[in-house]
Amino acid sequence: MSLYDNMRSNLARSDKALAKAREHRHVLLREYAELCMQKIRAGKVTLSLSALLSDIRLEVEERKALIAKRERTKEEDLSNPLLYELLWDFAMLSRLLAENLRQAPSIHYPWCRPRPEGNTVCYVKTLQSEKAFSLFSAHCENAALFYVSNSEEGFSAVDGKRADFCLVPYETAEGVRIIQTERLAEKHDLHIVSLFSVADSKSGESVLFALYAKDAHPFLQKEPLWAELTLAGGEELPLFAGSLLSLFPCFEARVARFSCTPDSHGRMRARFSMTEGSFEALWIFLSLINDNALRLDIFPLISSEK
Repeated sequence: MSLYDNMRSNLARSDKALAKAREHRHVLLREYAELCMQKIRAGKVTLSLSALLSDIRLEVEERKALIAKRERTKEEDLSNPLLYELLWDFAMLSRLLAENLRQAPSIHYPWCRPRPEGNTVCYVKTLQSEKAFSLFSAHCENAALFYVSNSEEGFSAVDGKRADFCLVPYETAEGVRIIQTERLAEKHDLHIVSLFSVADSKSGESVLFALYAKDAHPFLQKEPLWAELTLAGGEELPLFAGSLLSLFPCFEARVARFSCTPDSHGRMRARFSMTEGSFEALWIFLSLINDNALRLDIFPLISSEK
C-alpha cells in the first residue's frame, strides 16, 4: 500500500479515530516529504518545485472532491473534522517540505528572485510621502519620481506601465487600514512590495505607506520579511478563515493584524498580516490548495527609526 493510500485510509476513519491517527499520519507525511526530496535530488529525473507541487495538488483535489461527494450524499457533514484534517495534513506536509528545501539552495521561492528592473515611483506629494520616498531612494540608486493628483491616478500609472511603483498611504497612526488603498490595489491587481514607516507630522506617531508594483517581488531583500495573506469569498469566508487561522501554528506564523472588509465586487476580503513565520511553508500550502481567491504578498518593513 502506498503512502497516499495509507493517508487516504486514515482520512476515511471516524472522527475519534482521525484524532488518534494524527500522530501516525505525521510519520507518513514525514516519509512522503523525504520521498519528494529524493525525487528533486535524483540526477536522472528533472523535477522542479513547481512540478512537484503540481503532482501533490492532484491528490489534494481528489481528496477535496471525495469530501464534497460525501457531503452531497449526506455520508459526511463538512462540520466534522474531515475537511479540517485534510488541510492539517497538507499544512504539515508543506512545513516538512519547506524544512527540507532549506537544504536545497537551487530552490528559489518567488520572493527570493531578483525583482524586475525599474526605479520610477509616483505618489501624491505630502510631507509624509516625501519621507517615505526618501526611505525608498536610500535603497535604490537613481530613483526617479513624478507626482500624481490622487491615488487612483498612481495605481493607473503602474497598471499602464508608466511607473514601476506607486506609493500610497496604507495605515493611519491609529493602526486603521485605508480601505480605498486596498480596493484600488484589488482593482488594478497590484502587489505590496514594501511598507515604509514614517512619523506623522502632527502626532509624531508612525504611519505606514505601501509601495505597490505589478510584479509580486519585494522591493528589497531585507530581513525580517512581513507577509499579508488575502482571502476572498462569500458566506463561507469566515469559516474558512477560522480554519486557516487554526492552522497557522503549523507555519509558526504570528498574526499581527486581521481585518475583514467588503470589496468592490460585493464579496468579503479577509486579510492576515504576519510579522514572522515560515512563509516558505505557507506559500507551499497555498500552492497546494490552489485557490484563486488566496493571495500571499511578501515584503519588508522599512522604518526611519533606528
